[in-house]
Amino acid sequence: MNEENITLYFTQGTSDKVYSARLHPVVGGWRVAFSYGRRGGPQTSGIKTKVPVTYEVAKKAYDKLVRAKMSKGYTPGEDGVSFTGTPDIGIRTDYLPQLLNQISQEEALEMVGSFEMFVQTKHDGERRGILFKDGEITAANRRGLVTTVADTVLKDLEKVPYCENFGGFLDTEDMGDHLVVFDGHLPPEDPEMVTYSELVTTPFSQRAETLAALRLHLHHQLVRNVIVDTPLRIESRDELLAFINTAYQMNEEGIVIRDGAGLYTPGRPNSGGPCFKLKFIEEATVRVAGVHPTKRSIRMEVQASNGAWWEVGNCTIPVNKKVPVVGVLVDVAYLYAHKGGSLFQPTYKGIRSDLDESSASIDQLKYKKTDAFVGRIETVPLTKMQKGNNAFFRKYNE
Repeated sequence: MNEENITLYFTQGTSDKVYSARLHPVVGGWRVAFSYGRRGGPQTSGIKTKVPVTYEVAKKAYDKLVRAKMSKGYTPGEDGVSFTGTPDIGIRTDYLPQLLNQISQEEALEMVGSFEMFVQTKHDGERRGILFKDGEITAANRRGLVTTVADTVLKDLEKVPYCENFGGFLDTEDMGDHLVVFDGHLPPEDPEMVTYSELVTTPFSQRAETLAALRLHLHHQLVRNVIVDTPLRIESRDELLAFINTAYQMNEEGIVIRDGAGLYTPGRPNSGGPCFKLKFIEEATVRVAGVHPTKRSIRMEVQASNGAWWEVGNCTIPVNKKVPVVGVLVDVAYLYAHKGGSLFQPTYKGIRSDLDESSASIDQLKYKKTDAFVGRIETVPLTKMQKGNNAFFRKYNE
């Protein structure tokens, strides 16, 4: 029964953070304590075990805490680069997801005709990159670290053509028991070596053909746990409104608009970009500032540009979800935010273990709308994507 402590670091983009954990004896048993914050700055402290516990219980909590931080990209090395030795701590992959800027419906309608427009439904899961390389299938999270998918999903991914050899990738949302594929690229042949950087230089119009063909192929293979969201080509405002209204009536989170000439560019551009998201409700990542002692309710906070944390009201936790602890990040849906005040009608969605505290920025908040959503119209028939005709899938679609 030995005392343990560890200091972990995370460095990515503008983030430079430190996290310390300690397993140590106290009167009546053992305790797990932690602290975190920006490197060189003030640290926030806390206790994982609220009361003294046995060594076995404390050791289990300590190990779980360290594994959880390492899976998010924290490492003992001060350079903050993820280890590549064991699945427990997350292997760094080539996958860096393309992120979207949010626009309003009015802005979306103004875009019609300015570029070759494709639309898809916005799916509410966890981001997963599926990499095919050297005969292996690897799932990566939003941070580009190796993660897991359901066994049934993995089995269906093995039915993707050439999966045993090629170096392609699929961009997906993990919905738990199935994946939704919405982007990616698969090479037309079985190359000896294909790098990720080579694959992301294909315009979306060609990637859309690949997705259409992949959907047909997986249908022929009776795949049920990997679903392909085939992009639709939009040529008029009426078609776009019809797609928006259909998604809205089906209670989808929103839609995604893509430029057919757009390349797959990792990260989120400061403005514009080759793809956009239109969400029907607002959503924010916040940090849990406190938990009500008697009610199923949490206090929420977001971080200002100067590093200070500002509370943005309370949120009720549904009875079918576990109440999160102080300090974790969670997603909430809401109608709008009040300037300097609270989120209006927040709805708890769940814990975001795949994000860091920079995601809880005050800049993400959307304030009270002044313009109403465009009214409903009759559905207009949409232009259907033709079957994919690239060489990679042609033999599977005959």
